[in-house]
Amino acid sequence: MRKRLKPECGGELQEFCIEDFDDFEGIQDEETFFTSSERQVIVRYYLMSLRAMENDAWDDHIKFSHGQAIMPVLLAAGKVATIFPLHDRNALSTLHSLWVRGFTHRQPLDLVAEYFGVKIALYFAWLGHYTTALLFPAVFGLLCWALLPAGLFRTSLTSFSDEMRRRQAIAQDRAVWRCVEQSLGTLVAGSRVVEGGMSVLAVVVSVDGDLRRSA
Repeated sequence: MRKRLKPECGGELQEFCIEDFDDFEGIQDEETFFTSSERQVIVRYYLMSLRAMENDAWDDHIKFSHGQAIMPVLLAAGKVATIFPLHDRNALSTLHSLWVRGFTHRQPLDLVAEYFGVKIALYFAWLGHYTTALLFPAVFGLLCWALLPAGLFRTSLTSFSDEMRRRQAIAQDRAVWRCVEQSLGTLVAGSRVVEGGMSVLAVVVSVDGDLRRSA
């Protein structure tokens, strides 16, 4: 995970390394240096990295080889159902008051990112922007519905529906004729009939809806 270096060390973001922990900004405050989501990632990493020693076994049916990862084996065998972090009730209470019930406030995206991670915060940031962007077209449409004369609106809507039905019918007719022409051209045109030792070419041509046979 990337953390910010101290100003005297450059101040840019860099992958955290325990050997160089003194170079990172805010390392003195253990409570706030890692966010809640980062702490969960670290704990899960160490859980999944647990390795068995020689002759380690869970029971008579599950035995580990030296250096084998323990948790994946237990998860696959069903001995461990799942791994999930416990919620922080204080943080959830803060998010509930500022986020769930705070309809008139801006979303606490920093708190969301700190608790759930950056990806979840980015999703809700985009969702809030999208909802705000749709607000103006919705208000405009509501005003048009309320202020325009009812008869004019119904006439426009009826004309639009009739035009769409007409175009749909034309498109269906063209599709049907295209299928008919392709079928005739594939099945009949170019077929050879041999009668009495003579080769006869049968061709079917469609001209203005009329079928003509030539040999």
